[in-house]
Amino acid sequence: MLLIRKKVWEEIKLLPEDKLNEIYELIHFFRLGLQKNKEKKSIMNFAGIWKKMSEKDFAALSSEIGNRRKNAFSERGKFETDINRY
Repeated sequence: MLLIRKKVWEEIKLLPEDKLNEIYELIHFFRLGLQKNKEKKSIMNFAGIWKKMSEKDFAALSSEIGNRRKNAFSERGKFETDINRY
Protein backbone atom coordinates (compact mmCIF):
# COMPACT_ATOMS: atom_id res chain seq x y z
CA MET A 1 0.00 0.00 0.00
CA LEU A 2 2.79 2.41 0.86
CA LEU A 3 4.54 1.62 -2.40
CA ILE A 4 1.60 2.73 -4.52
CA ARG A 5 1.18 5.90 -2.45
CA LYS A 6 4.84 6.67 -3.00
CA LYS A 7 4.48 6.09 -6.75
CA VAL A 8 1.45 8.37 -6.93
CA TRP A 9 3.24 11.04 -4.92
CA GLU A 10 6.31 10.83 -7.16
CA GLU A 11 4.15 11.27 -10.26
CA ILE A 12 2.35 14.25 -8.72
CA LYS A 13 5.66 15.91 -7.90
CA LEU A 14 6.61 15.72 -11.58
CA LEU A 15 3.50 17.56 -12.76
CA PRO A 16 3.60 21.24 -13.72
CA GLU A 17 2.20 23.56 -11.06
CA ASP A 18 -0.65 24.73 -13.29
CA LYS A 19 -2.00 21.14 -13.58
CA LEU A 20 -2.18 20.42 -9.86
CA ASN A 21 -5.67 21.84 -9.47
CA GLU A 22 -6.98 19.42 -12.10
CA ILE A 23 -5.36 16.51 -10.31
CA TYR A 24 -6.76 17.69 -7.00
CA GLU A 25 -10.28 17.90 -8.49
CA LEU A 26 -9.93 14.41 -9.94
CA ILE A 27 -8.73 12.87 -6.68
CA HIS A 28 -11.29 14.76 -4.61
CA PHE A 29 -14.18 13.74 -6.91
CA PHE A 30 -13.00 10.12 -6.86
CA ARG A 31 -12.77 10.07 -3.05
CA LEU A 32 -16.26 11.55 -2.67
CA GLY A 33 -17.59 8.86 -4.99
CA LEU A 34 -16.05 6.20 -2.79
CA GLN A 35 -17.68 7.73 0.30
CA LYS A 36 -21.09 7.78 -1.39
CA ASN A 37 -20.73 4.11 -2.28
CA LYS A 38 -19.99 3.32 1.37
CA GLU A 39 -23.08 5.29 2.43
CA LYS A 40 -25.23 3.43 -0.10
CA LYS A 41 -23.96 0.09 1.16
CA SER A 42 -24.67 1.14 4.73
CA ILE A 43 -28.20 2.20 3.83
CA MET A 44 -28.79 -0.96 1.83
CA ASN A 45 -28.05 -3.02 4.94
CA PHE A 46 -31.47 -1.89 6.13
CA ALA A 47 -33.24 -2.86 2.90
CA GLY A 48 -35.86 -5.47 3.66
CA ILE A 49 -35.47 -5.10 7.40
CA TRP A 50 -39.26 -5.08 7.76
CA LYS A 51 -39.79 -8.12 5.51
CA LYS A 52 -40.25 -10.51 8.39
CA MET A 53 -42.49 -8.12 10.34
CA SER A 54 -46.09 -9.26 10.71
CA GLU A 55 -48.83 -7.24 8.99
CA LYS A 56 -50.18 -6.24 12.40
CA ASP A 57 -46.81 -4.94 13.60
CA PHE A 58 -46.17 -3.18 10.29
CA ALA A 59 -49.57 -1.45 10.47
CA ALA A 60 -48.82 -0.35 14.04
CA LEU A 61 -45.40 0.96 13.01
CA SER A 62 -46.86 2.85 10.04
CA SER A 63 -49.52 4.39 12.25
CA GLU A 64 -46.94 5.40 14.86
CA ILE A 65 -44.72 7.02 12.24
CA GLY A 66 -47.70 8.92 10.83
CA ASN A 67 -48.72 10.16 14.28
CA ARG A 68 -45.19 11.27 15.14
CA ARG A 69 -44.87 13.18 11.87
CA LYS A 70 -48.23 14.84 12.37
CA ASN A 71 -47.32 15.87 15.92
CA ALA A 72 -43.87 17.08 14.92
CA PHE A 73 -45.21 19.29 12.16
CA SER A 74 -48.15 20.60 14.19
CA GLU A 75 -45.78 21.70 16.98
CA ARG A 76 -43.44 23.24 14.46
CA GLY A 77 -46.21 25.39 13.04
CA LYS A 78 -46.91 26.90 16.46
CA PHE A 79 -43.33 28.07 16.84
CA GLU A 80 -43.06 29.46 13.35
CA THR A 81 -46.12 31.67 13.76
CA ASP A 82 -45.55 32.80 17.35
CA ILE A 83 -43.83 36.18 16.96
CA ASN A 84 -43.69 36.69 20.73
CA ARG A 85 -41.61 33.57 21.21
CA TYR A 86 -38.36 35.43 20.49
